[in-house]
Amino acid sequence: MRSSLQIAIGRSIRNARLRNRWSQEAFDARCGYHRTYIGGIDRGERNMTRETFHQISNALGCTMRTFLKEAEEAL
Repeated sequence: MRSSLQIAIGRSIRNARLRNRWSQEAFDARCGYHRTYIGGIDRGERNMTRETFHQISNALGCTMRTFLKEAEEAL
């Protein structure tokens, strides 16, 4: 079951990816995850481990705190 926090973090990650003008395919090459997994995260359908969250944040040039803050503000 998807939580509102999971959905909000996914949206925040998606927005950061789109600000960089990266498709899911282009982004998966940067962070090492398959585009379908990235799509699931974007939609809030996938739970990430802390390690995955950290890798994705680094690939986007942000901190995990940035995404958590944006997600919290969206709730």
